[in-house]
Amino acid sequence: MKIGDFEATLTHARVGDTTVALWRVAALERHVDRAALLAADEPPEPPYWAHLWSGAAGLAAAVPRAACPSWELGCGLGLPGFGRALLTDAGRIDTRAFYAELDAAGLTWRASDEPVREEGLPLTVKLVEEAHGC
Repeated sequence: MKIGDFEATLTHARVGDTTVALWRVAALERHVDRAALLAADEPPEPPYWAHLWSGAAGLAAAVPRAACPSWELGCGLGLPGFGRALLTDAGRIDTRAFYAELDAAGLTWRASDEPVREEGLPLTVKLVEEAHGC
């Protein structure tokens, strides 16, 4: 199977008591030139859109199956795209200004730390819920 120009492999992810089948880019690391990403002004974009991010499982588990419709942005394969405004922050960049903007926009939000695993190693991501209501 191919996704665009990339070989794909079928992955199964557990969300509560449900198993979801997702196609992802096989061997993503072969398509990531870390040196080019860090050195170039406009580096080639790796196929991160077809990667199951560590925060996606936490997001998907946090969304009740009967939740109202919501949008999902920047979550790779789309596993958590179910219900309200949720995001995860793995602390890869300084996001303090983002939270200040949420406050400035008058949005009510809360955050909790969620343990996940990335490449077999423990990681804590911040699960953020914008509580606008349905």
